[in-house]
Amino acid sequence: MKKVIFLLFFIFVFSLQAFAAPDSTISDIIEGEVIELDENDVNQPLEEVLKENEPLKAKISNFYTFDKGLLRIHINQYLNFDFGAIGDVTWSVSDSDHDLHTKYKFPSTDFILTGKMNDHVDYKVQMRAEKNIRKETIFGDVWVRGKYKNYTAMLGRMRKPFAGEPTLSPYDIDFATRAQVVRLFGDHRDSGGKIRASYKWADIDLGLFAVMQKHPFWFHHKGIEFNSQLTLKPLAEKPEWGDLRVSGGIATGKRDLGYTNYNGYFIYKYKKFGLKGEYIYKEPTFDSDKKADGYYFTGTYFLTDKLQAAVRFDSYNGDKRHSHRYTNEYTVGLNYYLNGSNTMFVLNYTFVDGIINTSRIALQMRYKTW
Repeated sequence: MKKVIFLLFFIFVFSLQAFAAPDSTISDIIEGEVIELDENDVNQPLEEVLKENEPLKAKISNFYTFDKGLLRIHINQYLNFDFGAIGDVTWSVSDSDHDLHTKYKFPSTDFILTGKMNDHVDYKVQMRAEKNIRKETIFGDVWVRGKYKNYTAMLGRMRKPFAGEPTLSPYDIDFATRAQVVRLFGDHRDSGGKIRASYKWADIDLGLFAVMQKHPFWFHHKGIEFNSQLTLKPLAEKPEWGDLRVSGGIATGKRDLGYTNYNGYFIYKYKKFGLKGEYIYKEPTFDSDKKADGYYFTGTYFLTDKLQAAVRFDSYNGDKRHSHRYTNEYTVGLNYYLNGSNTMFVLNYTFVDGIINTSRIALQMRYKTW
């Protein structure tokens, strides 16, 4: 059954090309120009054919660009292709085990199809190659989005509108790993729908989801979750003072147990300086009656146009029944933006103060074409 659903999605995505008008003749390749290819061209290298047929070369080059190390493939307004990958290596050691442990992994490998159905509706289909299809869906975002004035509505599979860092892609966070409490939520998607109303002073997000994170097309599991998030923009009239956003939200629902999550979040950016903090309370966690909470504070500063320094204090308690059992992480890092945020190198050192003290060094490389 899963294979059938998987095949149907691919057929649907690639059938979107049918919206584009087909090229009925070779003369339609370039407006007002005729390109003649003789039978000898078939056996010639593509480079030679393109040299002799500049109009054809110009047309083909419209399908892709390779600028500053980024390969972008654009078929037409209905279909585009993007690729992204994150790879990292981590060296870690603990007080109880002085051996150095090394891990190599690819936490994210993404193939993405996007396009516009019309001026107000677009879509996205994301496949995550690093996922094991037997344990978890390979689909990331699979949604259709409609836009009208300052309103946006989305239907499909997506990140839920709850908290701050959990809604960010792993390509856009400040460190090699998310904060401890965010790891409960980060990069988690669900099947459902959400709407956003965006105003000068505030954004309002509402969502309704079916609580099927790992298996979005298995409808035997009954669950529902409601999300709400209010984000205030108090400096909307004073952009010269920086960009400040203060947000709070609630997520409540039922899977195996009923649960309610709360969060508070702020982010401030001023020139080269950035500051953010977040608190998340989860009651209970998905698989037990435990209550958990955590918070973090992050500061960033661009030392040069490409080099950014970052520090974070991160505290987490996975079981509130033991009120003093917090694990604290202290992280310092450097981020190097080789090509803006499209190509990025991350170097982190983290000291973990918990039941067992550990430390680790992480080196990460990110590449994305969107």
